[in-house]
Amino acid sequence: MAAIWVGAGSIVASTLYAPACATLTAASSILLYISYDMPTAAGILAHGKKRNKMGPFDLGGRKYKAIGVITIVGVLALIYAGVQPPNQAALPVTLGTIVLLFIAEHAGVKKKFPAPPLALAAKASFAKEPKTKK
Repeated sequence: MAAIWVGAGSIVASTLYAPACATLTAASSILLYISYDMPTAAGILAHGKKRNKMGPFDLGGRKYKAIGVITIVGVLALIYAGVQPPNQAALPVTLGTIVLLFIAEHAGVKKKFPAPPLALAAKASFAKEPKTKK
């Protein structure tokens, strides 16, 4: 409950000063696109090693990796555009947030919020499709 009020107070305080609001908006957008692209990058690294089938809409290894590289380059272009003036302060905010998240994860937060068991996750994501009658 306290985290909600601290977050709400921080948001109100940041909107009182317009440059801070613009910086937070740019940094939030950058972090949002990074979070969208992280599974793609992980999939590119895992395809052919740990995973061979990516789900019911599998494009195949080469197509998936080509489209994945295009999306990563697109996100890098968005990051570059997001830290250009007048939003140059978004870069240290974004990097600081990434560093703080990394520190929090390795300081014990991942023990408090454990990942799902791998066997259950594998069954859920790669469940067999039901057979249909013809």
